[in-house]
Amino acid sequence: SMGILFLGLNMYMWMIFFGGIDIRTPSYKAKQQSNIKGWPRYDGMCSIPLIDDGGSNFYDKDNGRDRLKAFQYTGSLYGISPARRDNVGKQIWGRDKNFSGGGSYARKSGQWNFMEVKVVGSDVEVYLNGQQINKCDVSVFEANGSTLDGHEHRGLARQRGHIRFVRFAEGRLTWRNVRILQLPDNAKIEDVTPVVKKKYPVGFEQYFVGRESDMGMWKGVTTEERFDNPFVRQKADSKKLRKMQEIADAAMRQHWFIRNGSLFFDGFKGGYSIATRSDYGDFEMWADWRIMSFGADSGLYLRGAPQVQIWDAHNQWHIGSGGLYNNIKNPSRTLKIADCPIGDWNRFHIIIRGDKVTVWLNGELVVENVTMENYWDRRQPIFSSGQIELQCHGDPIEWRNIFIKRL
Repeated sequence: SMGILFLGLNMYMWMIFFGGIDIRTPSYKAKQQSNIKGWPRYDGMCSIPLIDDGGSNFYDKDNGRDRLKAFQYTGSLYGISPARRDNVGKQIWGRDKNFSGGGSYARKSGQWNFMEVKVVGSDVEVYLNGQQINKCDVSVFEANGSTLDGHEHRGLARQRGHIRFVRFAEGRLTWRNVRILQLPDNAKIEDVTPVVKKKYPVGFEQYFVGRESDMGMWKGVTTEERFDNPFVRQKADSKKLRKMQEIADAAMRQHWFIRNGSLFFDGFKGGYSIATRSDYGDFEMWADWRIMSFGADSGLYLRGAPQVQIWDAHNQWHIGSGGLYNNIKNPSRTLKIADCPIGDWNRFHIIIRGDKVTVWLNGELVVENVTMENYWDRRQPIFSSGQIELQCHGDPIEWRNIFIKRL
């Protein structure tokens, strides 16, 4: 069966907007000549609605209820499988205000959204702003009306067809960075990931290559009692350290896990950074990462100090990832922007010797032998040894191919 991986960004610009993506639709070239009557959402395999979920036409905010059926909202398979709508009270730092409401993972009208759609055989997965909101095997339904809407979905079993980007109502819909990857016929949906597994030279520790056992290489970090601060941890006795580590590890298990072979952080309230169980002095590191939402923010702490920056360089600040963000006296910005678009994978290559840091992003030199300052106490140099942390900044992020070597 033919599969596709679709990556795209879309914008809702009008409160009564209603559009969508039709998957594996037939050609209607001869439609007018032969007077064929058809509707792509039923003649094709499925249709994915895109609407202003929180707009007054679709959601009754006063009474807290939807105006449409569950299978009609953004990210659903129309008439077949409702999208997940449980985004209530999950966001940190007041970010709930960025989303449409009603539990939707769609952002408010006028903001950019990132959507990823995977279609392999009869399996469909939909991700919105980094969160999986739908997973469905359409083969469990019959085309003759056994779906939730009771409608005849004539094209449900289609294996090939067109991808249509549609608009059904008044308003404006803007697309950008649309990428489509055609997959081999023997592809499996659990194997679909747009990153290449890479081997590194002898001497590197494998900190994450997609194995369940890799999670044992990491420990949680907590902000409780300021335990994210290395100076606070250094002053604690062994009993206190064990207690706080238990708290941190419990949060890690709830918010960091393996998804599609990647190390995924959901970004939700209660989650925080994770760190290597070992401390490092001078080291060399490779790591693949990708952000999946507009304005996303993350980073890497070196020896427990912030940070090699990760963020949405193209859409928000126009400052490249990889810079030593918390520097004041020494350069904090990158030499150039080398970031890929949201949703695509990026590759860091980082070397730290003493207090000097060099960073390559996607093969481009972005930081060259720059002194990293001690954020926790600027009167002191960076710590001589410490843990390496994958930073929480309240946004979903995925990591792959993490390799570290002591120098």
